[in-house]
Amino acid sequence: MVPGAMANPSASDNRELAMMSEEKGKSVLESAQAVGVQMLAFNQQLATLAFKQIFSTSMAMMRIASSRTEKESSDRQVKLVLDTMSNTVDAAAKLSDSSARVAKVAMKPVHKRVKANVRRLSKRK
Repeated sequence: MVPGAMANPSASDNRELAMMSEEKGKSVLESAQAVGVQMLAFNQQLATLAFKQIFSTSMAMMRIASSRTEKESSDRQVKLVLDTMSNTVDAAAKLSDSSARVAKVAMKPVHKRVKANVRRLSKRK
């Protein structure tokens, strides 16, 4: 459809506009469904990461509490801090990857329909 056709659309142009509107609606629904599925997985991953961090921190705190010497306690505290920092960086990377995956999945139905529209409309010229 050419831009000038919008001033006085033909029956063919009207059919094309109706089809594109319907496709947009379907794309939004497919995208929302895909995002919902990804968010379920994302939330499970987030809960798993939180549980692992809570568990490892609790174990480290128990090791600190059961230290027999100041040196042992100090070494275990240093290890706790280093492990916490490392785990936080790893968790942030995993969450970032998951966020990117959600965005990719959300755009897939839209991208598919846009490509189909481009192919179909380029044949009409």
